[in-house]
Amino acid sequence: MTVQECASMLKNNRIFQSVNESRLEELVDGAQTRTFRRGDELLSPERGGRTMGMILTGSAAVNKGRAVISTLVPGDIFGAVTLFSDEPSPATTVTARVECSAVFFEKDAIAQLIESEPGAAVGFAAYLSARIRFLTRRIEALTAGDSASKLLSYLLEREQAGEVDIQSCAELARRLDIGRASLYRALDSLETSGDIRREGKKIFITVKNRE
Repeated sequence: MTVQECASMLKNNRIFQSVNESRLEELVDGAQTRTFRRGDELLSPERGGRTMGMILTGSAAVNKGRAVISTLVPGDIFGAVTLFSDEPSPATTVTARVECSAVFFEKDAIAQLIESEPGAAVGFAAYLSARIRFLTRRIEALTAGDSASKLLSYLLEREQAGEVDIQSCAELARRLDIGRASLYRALDSLETSGDIRREGKKIFITVKNRE
């Protein structure tokens, strides 16, 4: 991927929307791009470090222990929440789900951008606020015992590029250990709340759009 293409991808993220592309190209030019095999860790508490990354190709999963918090696809940012934290390392692990590539920005580079571009500072604050809302919803989904929460957690763990193929509702109900009637009510509830959208046997995860 060229510097210009990467800068254009950054421009689509709310953190960088107000920054002109020439400045973003400078940021990318000083960043490091790496390729990972399936199962490789892009970011983890054990690796430490203060970097923020963006997925360029493929996809990755964000985990806290055994719980899948979210799935990252091209254009998604990771590491921003703890970039300026006092903690020495990130709290979550980002693992490649398939072969993927990502670009990494050092803390100092992002700090300089925020200092020189007020719009980036506002964008960064807006991004963090949205992440807090998203993570709060994920905690609720992981800790609640109702059918809709179980279903949402299951879908988020298995989504591929924002969608999940459901071949059999009977099999899905069995996996969730709920009745089919409860599954249908859960699907209706999540669709009404705007967390999912159904098209035939495909379920599109729209809760991520609230980040």
